[in-house]
Amino acid sequence: MEHILRIQKSVEFDETISHYEMHAHQPLASSSFGNNDEISITVQHQDLCLLPSKSHLHIHGRLTKENGTTPVERTRLVNNAISHLFEDIRYELNGMEIDRAKNVGLTSLMKNYISQSPNQWSLMENAGIVNAKHELVLTRSKTDVNVVLQRPITVANPEEKYKITLQKIEWLIPYIKISDKRKTARKTPTTNASTFDHCNMRDVKLFSNSQSYPYGNLNLDINHNQCSTLYNMYVNFQDSFYGKKMEPLLSRSEFLEKAPLIVVDCSKQNEYLKSGPVDIRIEFEPASPFPPHTSAYCLILHDRIVQYNPISGGIKS
Repeated sequence: MEHILRIQKSVEFDETISHYEMHAHQPLASSSFGNNDEISITVQHQDLCLLPSKSHLHIHGRLTKENGTTPVERTRLVNNAISHLFEDIRYELNGMEIDRAKNVGLTSLMKNYISQSPNQWSLMENAGIVNAKHELVLTRSKTDVNVVLQRPITVANPEEKYKITLQKIEWLIPYIKISDKRKTARKTPTTNASTFDHCNMRDVKLFSNSQSYPYGNLNLDINHNQCSTLYNMYVNFQDSFYGKKMEPLLSRSEFLEKAPLIVVDCSKQNEYLKSGPVDIRIEFEPASPFPPHTSAYCLILHDRIVQYNPISGGIKS
């Protein structure tokens, strides 16, 4: 509150950016957007100053019956459906891979569930990049079964054949002009692929070399509402990883219903473990056998430092 008493402090104006506008970049005209296709969007102009942290994708398409024209009747898109359309997305700078996400639909869901707060859309910002070639490469999924959700199949309601057609993909990137005075300074469409199942888990252990996380047993019994430890691990992640106030995106009931993720904090380690290869093993102990066709997904969040020299264009990771 003491800042309100600084009445003699001069007014400061931020004039470092003199111009800001969004430009759309599209794939080559010969690109196709079908299953298994690789879609590359490249920004060739290396003399531009770009802000990729504020960029976003515009994807236009249609969900129709198999003939490509008739609207569907019993099929709808799931939550985060657009991300499920892509198996892999990677961002490259001057030909070097800077970031990559596989199984985009699930990894984006898992990260956002534990990282985002109800009133916060973005947590991390990057600096603008100049004198570099930017490329975003998207790989379409082999199948679109995870994108849609259909009514339960019965004799009266047989499986509805559907078709997803992507018509246009754009990468919108902010172009900024620096002020002159600053220039030197899942498998079936009837299950929702965007929800997770706790599978009546009793205990989970992550082994990093010889160290186990968490140290004690979880002793979960989710069917009898004994899961406070699991929810606390989820809530505490934002403070532990981002060092910010804990504002979980999901309430306790929503967490159990939509995304009962097991969040293991293994950031506190001896330094000698971080300097070499790390063997990671995860052990599950369910209270009852896993249902058939159950898949387990693991998302590892870690820091990656990339050094970029705008004069030479060199990149070191």
